[in-house]
Amino acid sequence: MRLAVLFALDRQEVQEIEKLPIEERWAFITEEIEETYFGNKERCLELAKAWEGLHFVLGEGVWEEETLSPAICTVFGGEFLLGAEEEADAVITFKNVQLTAEIAEYLSGFRMEDQIRQFYGKIPSEDYSMQKSEDNQQYLIDWAERLPAFYQKAAQKKRSVLFTVAF
Repeated sequence: MRLAVLFALDRQEVQEIEKLPIEERWAFITEEIEETYFGNKERCLELAKAWEGLHFVLGEGVWEEETLSPAICTVFGGEFLLGAEEEADAVITFKNVQLTAEIAEYLSGFRMEDQIRQFYGKIPSEDYSMQKSEDNQQYLIDWAERLPAFYQKAAQKKRSVLFTVAF
């Protein structure tokens, strides 16, 4: 599993991606978007390998992809721009400006640490690619710390958010 990243993008940047053939989207993300924004805390949020566990705890211990609720779309969910098929090598999901604002509002209603502590134990070990442990739980807490502020800034700037990960 590779590292996951969230990118906050302007409408023009999203339109560029949507215009590309599906097979060219990953290269564009890694060669253009990542090169431009990696390290920019307002436009890029690394989730490392924590993305999977964060998605589980936001889904209250359940893996869900289909629902377009703020909880499910915070990390992995959203409209699939790449990787909707079961055996995909990479995934790109898109959260439009409205959904980004809904996620920002949703995340302002609780502390991520509390959510992780409450639902970490409900993650099914057989479905989780990492070893469950106190260290892993703390790893999720550490990586989740900037998630609410990232979405707040993206919503304020009326940006969409892309989730990217390669397997």
